[in-house]
Amino acid sequence: MNKRLFFGFPISFKDAYRLPSHIDKKLRVISDECRHATALFLGNVDSDDLLGYLEQGKLKLPEHVISGVINKTIFLPPRAPRVLALTGTLNNMNDAIQIVSSLEEQIEGLGYTLPEKGRKWLFHVTVARAGHGNAIHSKEIKLLEGIKFTIPFSCHELNLYESFPGLDYRPIYTYRFRSN
Repeated sequence: MNKRLFFGFPISFKDAYRLPSHIDKKLRVISDECRHATALFLGNVDSDDLLGYLEQGKLKLPEHVISGVINKTIFLPPRAPRVLALTGTLNNMNDAIQIVSSLEEQIEGLGYTLPEKGRKWLFHVTVARAGHGNAIHSKEIKLLEGIKFTIPFSCHELNLYESFPGLDYRPIYTYRFRSN
């Protein structure tokens, strides 16, 4: 059955970052349990086949915990931004990039076509999106850029997520990293 899928690192930070209430009402906020850093977007693919490959161990998945500090607000795309995201520094950026590259190669090797092939990976966790057809107003951007925060994180798993309408992302397969 075709489903909208992507691989991602689940990253939760509950109350460590809060939007001002007047902005919270203007944006569509992603719930903490749905927050993640996308590793590889697959698009609409046959989920049964992919789950079968994962369960049979046909994908060599990573062994490294991803950790670091989230401490910067970014807006995507830079022109007419619709996405409020947080980024920062990974303690093991090379490991993360290797995971993403390896996933891309292996998924293509299984015959899947990747919709965002060749796009440089940017570590970020989406917090909120503007409404359809809208951009985040420059006044709000200035305010949000001024919020100071430091969120240490450690991610011990990689999920295959299914994307549902309404900013709802649910893991349908979880792989737990074995080492640091």
